[in-house]
This record gives sequence, C-alpha cells and structure tokens, in this order.
Amino acid sequence: MIKQAVIVTIAVFISVALNYIFNFLMVRMLVPAIYGELSILIGIFTVFMVPGTTIQTLLTREIAKLDRDQKESTIIFIIRKYTKITFFMGLVAAVLLFIFSYLIAGALNNPQLTVPIQLISIGIPIGLLLPILRSYYQGKERMAVLSGTLIANPLLKLIVGFSLVFFGFGLLGATFSLWIGSLALMFFLIPIFLKKTEGIAESFSMNKSFFYILSASILMIFFFYLDLFFVRYFLGPEQAGFYNVASITSKILAYAIGGSITVFLPKSSKLDIFNDKARIRKLLGKSLLLMIPIFIVFISFPKLIITLFYTESYIIAATPFVILSVGMFIFAFFRLFVNLMWSQHKEKIPLIITSVMILTNIFLLVYLVPIHGLVGAAMSTTLAGAVSLVLSLFAMRKIF
Repeated sequence: MIKQAVIVTIAVFISVALNYIFNFLMVRMLVPAIYGELSILIGIFTVFMVPGTTIQTLLTREIAKLDRDQKESTIIFIIRKYTKITFFMGLVAAVLLFIFSYLIAGALNNPQLTVPIQLISIGIPIGLLLPILRSYYQGKERMAVLSGTLIANPLLKLIVGFSLVFFGFGLLGATFSLWIGSLALMFFLIPIFLKKTEGIAESFSMNKSFFYILSASILMIFFFYLDLFFVRYFLGPEQAGFYNVASITSKILAYAIGGSITVFLPKSSKLDIFNDKARIRKLLGKSLLLMIPIFIVFISFPKLIITLFYTESYIIAATPFVILSVGMFIFAFFRLFVNLMWSQHKEKIPLIITSVMILTNIFLLVYLVPIHGLVGAAMSTTLAGAVSLVLSLFAMRKIF
C-alpha cells in the first residue's frame, strides 16, 4: 500500500500545488474583491461536482470487488450505464443553475455574477463525467494512470486560466478554466466506453447507497465552504478574499489525505470490517502518517507561508490559517473514517455525524463571525470539526 499511496500522494500534492498556484496567480491578477467573487464561484462549481464524487466512490467500491473476481464485462457495463446516467443528471443540474443564476447573483448582491454562474452551468455535465474515468482506474488500482488524471486537470486549468485572464477576460476567463481540464480528459473515457466485452454482464443497484453517500458528500462540501459564504455575507467580498487565502492554504491538509484515501478505498472495500480488523487498523494508521509533517510545518510557520505566496498585504490571513490548519487536520481524519464506513456499506453513520457537524458549524458561524470576523469563522470550522472527531472515535470504538 505504501508505494501506491506515495505515488498518488505525490500526484495529489502536485495537483494541490497547481491549484494553489492558480489561486496565487488569480490573487495577483485580480483585485481582492473580484478574487473574492471567484472564490464564491469556485465554491458553487465544487458543490455541483459532489454527485460525481459520490458516483466515483460507489463505482470504485464495486469495481474493486469485481476486479478481484475478474469480472471485466460487468465493469465495462456499469461504466457505460453510469456514464449515461451521470451525463443526464449533469444536464438537469446545468439547466436548473442556468435558470436560477439571476436569483443566485441577486442573493449575492452582484448582478454581474449572472453570466459567470451561467458559464459554470455549461461545464457541469462535463465535470461530472471525470469521476467516472477515475473510478475505473481507482477500482482497478491503476494508480499511476489515475495520478496522471489528478495532475492534468489542474494543470490545464492553470494554463487556460492564466492565459485568459492575462489577455483581459478577467473573471469570465478564470471561471471558464474551472472545467476545461475535465473536457480534455473526456477523450480518455472513450476507449473504455467502447471496449469490447465477453460474457454476460451483471447488474447491481446502488440507489440507497447513492442517496446516503451523496447527502453526506454534499454536507461535507458545504462544510468546506460554509465559513467562506458566511464571511462573504457578513464581512463582504474583500474580506472573503483574505479569508480564502487562509482557507485554501489550510485545505492542503484535507487534500493531502486524498492520496491515501484513493488507495485506501479499493483496498478496504476488499476487506471485511469484522474479520479483518487488524488489517484495517494498519491501513488507517499508514494513511495518516503522510499528513503529520505538513501539519507541523503549517502551525510552525504560518506568517512565512502566507507572505511567501501572497505577499505582506495578506498577513491578516495568518491567524485564521493556523486555526483552520488544526480544523483541516481533524477533518482529514474524519474523511478517512467516512471512506472506511462507505467501503463497508455503513453509509448512515457518516451521514448522521456530518449532519451534526454542519448544524454545529452553522450555529457557531452565525454567532462568532459578526463578533470575531475572520478568526471567528476559523474557530467555528475547527470546533465543528472537533465534534465530528469525537463522534467518529465513538463510532469506531463501538464497531471495533
């Protein structure tokens, strides 16, 4: 596992670095208020990508089991089936977002956001198909190829986004770049979709699992961006831009665990939580090791990290960055726990814990942001994450 985890983790770090550079360049090429609006647009696009992530989780779990049993025909069958389902679901979501773009822009008190939101809607069906491609490689544990897709997407976003903003397209150019990588990678789905199969393909239903995992995934994404939305609402777009610097940097910790989770999910899907307890504990322990050095660096040199990449003008983000780093370290453990539960068909437990975490976060944000500003938002997120940690440890104690 360690070798695969290292390969994917390196790819995740490169991916995170490319996303970080993208934000780094946008900060310098756009004024803080426009960058704050771009942060909100990124949040909206990310929320609409959650169903794709859910499908990737479910398909990876099933493909891993089918690959273990050498049922390639069934694997191809479900890839074809859920490609069609996902694309249709994306079209419906795109139409709804396009129709309500005026209302969303009005709620954000900026009618000029209408066109960028509509531009995001065009990319939703395309962006939702990328997880289908990744589930195939992840479930078959082809981590090198999967790593290539992890790097290619943000690299294309960076190149296209920088070019369009540089040539004067501003917020529209940056918004368009959010889904250009998914469009390019769709060409790699075609050979899998058209692959010849032999024998009878089996079918399976994942409706109930899809609902539970989708619900929990949406809530976790909201948790990722709730603080930013509340900062934008209570403190305005400029403060949202400052806060996003702290937020996007601290989220490196949550993304860093993604490499380990990518390897962890197919491996844990092939195990049984009651009969393979020792192996699962070992997988959990190894998965957490790669995060600790990053966490230590973040809390030790916050001002250096913020000013190195974002200049002295963003030094205000250093204090919330430290607080958020603690919160994201906690949330990374929670993500690992959630994926363990999903791999074992125990989808209700993460949904319950995530719901409690979100309600706690909303309550704290409403109370603390107006009083303590950016620090209050960071404290709210970290404390809500601590609630999820306590509940997760309690659930694991009961299970094991």
